Amino acid sequence: MEGPLGVLWGKSAERAGGQTNLLLSHLLDTGAVAERLWESFLAPSTRGLLDEVAGGPGRGRRLFAWLCAVHDLGKATPAFQYQWEPGARAVRAAGLRWHGPTVANQKRRWRHEHASAYLLMRALRRVGWAECHVAWVWPLAAGHHGMFPDEDAVQPPRQGRGQLQGGADWEVAQAGLLERVTVELGFEGLAEVQPVAVPARAVQLHVSGLIVMADWIASDKEYFPGLPDVSQVSMKGARERAGSAWTKLGLRGGWGALAGPGPEAFRERFGVEARPSQRLVMQAARDMEGPGLLVVEAPMGEGKTKAALMAAEILAARFGADGVFVGMPTQATSDPMFGQVRAWLQALGRGDDLASQVALLHGKRMFNKEWRGLVEGRERVGGEFGFAGVDEFGCEGVNGH
Repeated sequence: MEGPLGVLWGKSAERAGGQTNLLLSHLLDTGAVAERLWESFLAPSTRGLLDEVAGGPGRGRRLFAWLCAVHDLGKATPAFQYQWEPGARAVRAAGLRWHGPTVANQKRRWRHEHASAYLLMRALRRVGWAECHVAWVWPLAAGHHGMFPDEDAVQPPRQGRGQLQGGADWEVAQAGLLERVTVELGFEGLAEVQPVAVPARAVQLHVSGLIVMADWIASDKEYFPGLPDVSQVSMKGARERAGSAWTKLGLRGGWGALAGPGPEAFRERFGVEARPSQRLVMQAARDMEGPGLLVVEAPMGEGKTKAALMAAEILAARFGADGVFVGMPTQATSDPMFGQVRAWLQALGRGDDLASQVALLHGKRMFNKEWRGLVEGRERVGGEFGFAGVDEFGCEGVNGH
């Protein structure tokens, strides 16, 4: 299998810092980034949910890394490999061929994320995965560029006459690539990866977003330059690249495991005693049997914001959430709320500078003096913008904090 793995390309030389990045390299890099996300970014609740899906404590990490790693499996098809001529020549020379005019017909274009879903469905069914698990895993690959097609839409177009996915030689190469990635991540084989529980749709969507994040980071040519020699590609090397990238990017999670606030917490956070209505909100948060919505209605000036922040702190401590999103109706109301949230986090007194991690997200945020001061004083790679991700042919951009 070293022959096909040594020529199937994932990023062209132009998009990978001057050297081809093999597809195997990109998949392992993405899996290694996922491991970093698990260790340093995912909320305790997310890790717990994935452990349950994978079969118990400690099992979720491998499954999560695998789900991220296989997102671009569909690039191991003629539909993708023909698109960059230097790479296509090497692939053809290795014995993997296609009918050029048929594959190049753009009316029959088969997107690589759709191809990933198709190849995964085929492979998972062949090794005996239960259909309920096949049904929630393939959309994660199909949707890693933001659109979730139905199953019919990911099938190779009939007009392609089998050329877009390739014949028997291609099937061997595709199976070998998937097996290699699976084994590198610590599984004995593809059958062992099968989860034991189907996650809720909300969890599936959450994982989908994390796959996109892992892919974007692993697509940054500054931190993951091309590796054209398959003998240099390994999980050990991918983990070293991911570790270096993580350190340079300065990414981090939220507050991690948060201690439950005590009876004096309100006064310690805000310098005043809680009003009866605010105490009622906090008690409601303590009484909730599980994560959910807590709706607070009160007249202006009653202290809903402080009550909401304390409720968020209580719920996060109880259910393993790793931070908060504060949504406001306008830019004008977002600006003062930004300062209030930062002051609340500073009052937590944890000593890990959580307040500097708060991001103001509206379009005119650089006019906010507090935000601008944070950006100008931030000593991290890229200033306000953390990393750029490039996916071959059509998906490119910069992702801010």
